[in-house]
Amino acid sequence: TTAELVENLRKTAIRRKLAFSDEMIVSLEKVLKQADLVKFAKSKPLEFEITNDRNTVEKTLRTMHGVIPLKTPEEEEAERNEELRLELERKRKKKKLIANISFAAGIVLVVGLAYWVATSGISTIKSKFFGSPTTEFLTSEWITSEYGNPPVKIETPKVLKRMDASDMIPDQMKPLFKEITMFGEGAMFGDYYFLVSTMKFQEEEGQQDISSKIDLSMILDGNYANWEAQGAKNILMQKEQYKTPTGIEGMKAYGTMDFLNPLTKSSTKVYYEMLVFKQAGGIQQIITIIKESDTNKKEIIDRIINSVELGQVQ
Repeated sequence: TTAELVENLRKTAIRRKLAFSDEMIVSLEKVLKQADLVKFAKSKPLEFEITNDRNTVEKTLRTMHGVIPLKTPEEEEAERNEELRLELERKRKKKKLIANISFAAGIVLVVGLAYWVATSGISTIKSKFFGSPTTEFLTSEWITSEYGNPPVKIETPKVLKRMDASDMIPDQMKPLFKEITMFGEGAMFGDYYFLVSTMKFQEEEGQQDISSKIDLSMILDGNYANWEAQGAKNILMQKEQYKTPTGIEGMKAYGTMDFLNPLTKSSTKVYYEMLVFKQAGGIQQIITIIKESDTNKKEIIDRIINSVELGQVQ
């Protein structure tokens, strides 16, 4: 195009140190633009304009022939080689600059990641990038269901399955209970474990309600002993009074412990919360356990605990 031709002419004049005056280049540009109008816009210049433009072109060509030195084929080849060498040198410098920037950025990334791991812990990092086994619970639809007798209505990420409770109760205590039910999901040494258990006492006419003699703190201590028997270590337990939104009073315990996986022989630290209640004729208990390193543990456990609704013995 006219613009590209004039621009290259100016650059060549500077690079080759040619004595092209700015006036000459401007005059040539004017002639070329006039020619563009004739070709593309069907312009019809007057006779004297055509003569002036032809004279300008002839003058420009004579000036160029007088200014541009003639070169031998060897000189032209040498010039092309020099231009190629300069172009390759520019590309080499650009490539080296990009490599240096990439290396520096890599160093910053490694140092930053090392600091993040040191301050946040590797488990937090893994959870951030890869998600934890409970991440799906935050977006999936939960199930609200009623379990046991006295019934416990509760919302959980997955349906709790009936478990065999016969081995969980000492033989000397079994005569006290008419009905024992347990419903659970997961494994205590796994990623999560949810449990609902209920116990209905034997009823005999004229006898005082057995549940009135039960100390809820002792039931929590019984769980402590049961966990130890299953291989738990370093059990930390905090106890406090607890009341449901409907006013039923019970006890809450929470803390951490280390569980040994019997298959992998590796130890897993878990966080737990559990509730225990006694009502006329029965005991109700809810246990939630999730890996201590799981960043979703509090959100999930709070949702389960806050959903608990208790019924009476049927």
